[in-house]
Amino acid sequence: MIQLVDVLARFGATGALGVLRCGASLADVEKVLGRPQPGGLLSDHEENRWPRTWFYRSAELTVDKDLLITMIVVSTWHPSPVTLPVRERDEYARLRTGVTYGPMTRALDRIGCGWERENRYDLETIYLTTKPADDIGVSFVLNASAPGDPPLHKVLAYRTLKDS
Repeated sequence: MIQLVDVLARFGATGALGVLRCGASLADVEKVLGRPQPGGLLSDHEENRWPRTWFYRSAELTVDKDLLITMIVVSTWHPSPVTLPVRERDEYARLRTGVTYGPMTRALDRIGCGWERENRYDLETIYLTTKPADDIGVSFVLNASAPGDPPLHKVLAYRTLKDS
């Protein structure tokens, strides 16, 4: 049985959830997964019509004006299962949340995905970051203030500036 921690480890290693990957065109993704559910604008200003958010079940996409995916977010802070694309075709898995720091880092290590731990902004948040490509980063955001093994709050893949 497929586990969320394994799907997220592959996400950290590849920057992709099935056909969802940063830099992919929304049109190409729609050919496989169908039309996404609209999320809305990321700005309150009417003249700023981009970027926009879209959803494929539990995967939230940020799409730019060229209809390219610039960010993919999976929220795991809630007790409800998440439903994510897991293959290069229209196939989803419903997965239980509850991933914590220990199992997440072990899953990344098990598949040979290098990661770094950071406490960027405060002592209550831990970031595990991976770099699956020169222009793609993935951050695992964990709640360090929770008792016990820090729970995973969300995972996001994003476009970065290419290293010079």
